Amino acid sequence: MSTRPDLTRWNRAGLRRFDYVDGDAAVWLDKLRAALVGMYGRGAEMDSRMAADFDKLFLEETPEHERDAIDIEGLRAGVLWQRLRETIPPAIDEDGTSHKLETRGQRKLRLDAQYGAAADGDQAWEIMRAFARATHVTMGHLNAFSNEGYLRTATQWDNLRRLAALVNYQPTPAASATTTVALSLKPALDVVEVAAGLAMKHQPPKGQPLIFETMSKLVGHPDLNAAMVDGWDVNGDRLRPGDADLRWEIGEKTNVAPGDVAILTDGRNGAAGTVTGFERDAEDGPARVDFDAKAVRAFRTTYHDARLLLEPADLIIGEPRQIDGYTMLYLEKPAGFRKGDLVLMRREGELDMPIQILAASGSKLLIQPSEPLQGVIEILPMAPIAKDKETGAFNATDALTMYFATSRGLRMFTAHAGTRRSRRTRRIELPVPELRGKASPIYEKSDEDGSGIGAPSGVSFIPSDPSLKLAFAPTSDAKPLRAKVVGDRTVLGGAAQNTVEFLGKPPKGLTEGDWFVSRSMTNATRLRPLRVQGVRLGTGLYSILFHDSVGQPDRFEFLGPMKTSVTAVGHGRNPDTFGEPAKIMLCGLSDAATDILRPGRQVIINAIENGFSEDVAASLVTIEPRGDGKVEITLQAERSFDHFTKGDTVFRMNAVKISHGESKGPKTLGSGDGERPRQHFTLQVGEISHVPSPVSESGVIPALDVAVDGEVWPYADYIDPAAEGTRSWSSTLGEDGYLRIHFRRRLPTGTNNVGLIRHRVGVGLKGSRIPPFSFTKPMKKTAYVSEIHQPFSTSGGADREPVESLRSSAPSRLSSNGRAVSLRDFERLTARHASVWRARAEEIATATRSREIMMTIVPAGGAELGLLEHDLRAAILARAIPGVVLSFQPYTPILLRFAATVRADLTSYDQTDLQGACEDALRGAFALQERDFAQPAYVSEALAALESVHGIENAIISGFDYTSPTGIEPQTVAINDGTIATIFPRPEQVAHIGDLSEVGANSVLITVKDIHDPID
Repeated sequence: MSTRPDLTRWNRAGLRRFDYVDGDAAVWLDKLRAALVGMYGRGAEMDSRMAADFDKLFLEETPEHERDAIDIEGLRAGVLWQRLRETIPPAIDEDGTSHKLETRGQRKLRLDAQYGAAADGDQAWEIMRAFARATHVTMGHLNAFSNEGYLRTATQWDNLRRLAALVNYQPTPAASATTTVALSLKPALDVVEVAAGLAMKHQPPKGQPLIFETMSKLVGHPDLNAAMVDGWDVNGDRLRPGDADLRWEIGEKTNVAPGDVAILTDGRNGAAGTVTGFERDAEDGPARVDFDAKAVRAFRTTYHDARLLLEPADLIIGEPRQIDGYTMLYLEKPAGFRKGDLVLMRREGELDMPIQILAASGSKLLIQPSEPLQGVIEILPMAPIAKDKETGAFNATDALTMYFATSRGLRMFTAHAGTRRSRRTRRIELPVPELRGKASPIYEKSDEDGSGIGAPSGVSFIPSDPSLKLAFAPTSDAKPLRAKVVGDRTVLGGAAQNTVEFLGKPPKGLTEGDWFVSRSMTNATRLRPLRVQGVRLGTGLYSILFHDSVGQPDRFEFLGPMKTSVTAVGHGRNPDTFGEPAKIMLCGLSDAATDILRPGRQVIINAIENGFSEDVAASLVTIEPRGDGKVEITLQAERSFDHFTKGDTVFRMNAVKISHGESKGPKTLGSGDGERPRQHFTLQVGEISHVPSPVSESGVIPALDVAVDGEVWPYADYIDPAAEGTRSWSSTLGEDGYLRIHFRRRLPTGTNNVGLIRHRVGVGLKGSRIPPFSFTKPMKKTAYVSEIHQPFSTSGGADREPVESLRSSAPSRLSSNGRAVSLRDFERLTARHASVWRARAEEIATATRSREIMMTIVPAGGAELGLLEHDLRAAILARAIPGVVLSFQPYTPILLRFAATVRADLTSYDQTDLQGACEDALRGAFALQERDFAQPAYVSEALAALESVHGIENAIISGFDYTSPTGIEPQTVAINDGTIATIFPRPEQVAHIGDLSEVGANSVLITVKDIHDPID
């Protein structure tokens, strides 16, 4: 069995004390003896005369061939100092087979006996024993000091700093607050580089302005200002017109009233209905529209495709559709024809042809010719002749021919010119049957020949068919009218039933894709949507090709085209949530914007829903261009954004980290001296910014660019021994708050060759908790940046480590030596960060071999966790054992409220001063920085704090209560006589008084009364 010390016990999980000394005076005496054996030995090789070789004889089992190679007896004989010789153990065991080893117990007995044995006048041995005893006392004091949990006697910060430096502990410096912002680059730009140091300013209500600057350069592009996911503007949800929540984006100037016709369409299909209800949510806001038509209420489409068409431009009536054997004529001028009139038609100078007008409306005439007509024809009107009721005859003047419309078609009668006695008639060659009856020509009287008989001036006709009521006869003064044959039975697109002709000029702007509503003249509830597929213009008329058949156009009213097209509220917003996307497809990115994307690039995922903005910080992991402006990415987000809706989310990819501080110009530190080791300089500039970095154990490093002979040297932690001899520099804090710059190797000799290329000034707790959206524009106009999006409040700002923290953190740091193994180590290491006040570690059971540790954090100043989580993860994992998964959560506050009455001698003290002092004492005792996780809040603590105020004789707590902003109640509340006596928080809760912001302004109410006043 080996007796080598088990050094791993120094840092075992749960070990509260770190033993730096592994021995006592007896051990040190034996160490000295073993070292002197080699010095006083003779006749042995130098390799065998080392102290480690003699220890090996006692503590390790030596193989037989190695044991045989060691001349134990020769060594014994060669040691001239007899007292050293006596302690060498025998080489052979009792059975003579193996080398004998000491057990731990045997070794202890041997060392105790050796230390306690009388010197017998051996002064050298006494000197050795005295030196071992002095070493034991010295190392015991150092061990006790290293494990001391507090330093009682030191009260000044610099004294504590110096004491802590004895154990290589450096106080945590002040830290600069940070946050991440997104820059909006001007649209006209291409790829641009925004240099580090872009400044932005915030003016708090009280105090000096706070300046923040970008910490690194940004290579950006305007397309990355607010990238969207593919399909962000497509709402694929089903639209149901009867939904109570459905609203339409109807403009204020759009006139909608009950009874109006409307069309609901998806672009190809549609449904028409009548508006029965219209109500706006606000004066000019979205409106609800109700319909009476079942077709509209049953119409199914998506929000993205749905369009509501309103406000028909006109109401027009279609012309009768030409069918086989019928022709529509259009007169150049209206002539007052009516249905049933007979006219003579003349084509290209041919013989007149009688024809009946089957329908007439204004300038249009419907006829049924015996053969197809084309082009332009002439119409000769005929005068209507009514039947004489007494004689039953039709008398026509200035005409020898009459035409009748009978049930068997057109009939004609022609009288021949001649004498009165002539009764003969003959049939003229016209395609009109002759009508039987009695006819008598009427002669004009003439005195020229004395006969009294002239040419016939008319005819009197009595038809054999008494049912005839009306005749038509040509007149000599009738003027021919020009008419155009339209249609020639040809239609648009060859779709006869889909084409409708209209008189006049088409509505302004009529084009393909417009919509009409056809409404039956006999049933106003019969509504049909019709989409225009083609338009043909003519002289005095136009034709429209609809997407569906119409029937008889003259039996319908056509309302349209619809002037107004409105969309449903939310049509251009994809309501789908991201869920847990493995990959995200972005769209609208140019090739130039895609080319600058790299893994690790910061992204702010911003969603605005119902007027509220929510943001998540993330970083790019993979980038895969997909063409057509699309890029597929994966992200590592600080927290889940699975509840974000795609239509409300933008990816701000011109994001950059900013920190508190203002850049200053170059500054000379001094001259290097190659003969001086570890040369250092004091930087006499106050409030040097410290930015997050995992290089330092404190989690922050100075924002300095230190150069030697023009070459920038990197930073190394002051307590890092591996940095010795490297081209690096470290920093420590001095009493005056100035930094000392230490160089870890000799500097080259030169004159003023050591200096700062850049340094930043601005640090402390005051930089934290700047509200979101406080930075909106750069401090000065720039050529690139137009706006700044700051969704997160600033966090991470902290003042330098106070005295109270130094008392405990300096000794406790040594217990883990800057490493994290146990939960307590994780707490200490996290609390060591400059931006953390308290930390609590809890191990979460998992099904894997990895350890998952949940860290509950109290950020400095009570700020939001924000980006501090990212900085902490990097800093802790760099010093933790492998296989650890870290999670972070902010502490849960329990905000205390106190009401107290104090009594004092108001003749000696000012009432207002006492009231303020009592409030300060109470707030100080229950301040967040003073309270720990799960620390109970006793009412007696409040009494002690109040009665410690100079001048207060006694105090009474009249009110002790709490609020929980998160809704999580404390673990237990102790009640005494009906009032709260003690509040016991949960492990992740901290009970404290809120700050003087709106949350904690009324947390403390102090009433001061005179001691001489009677007690109520």
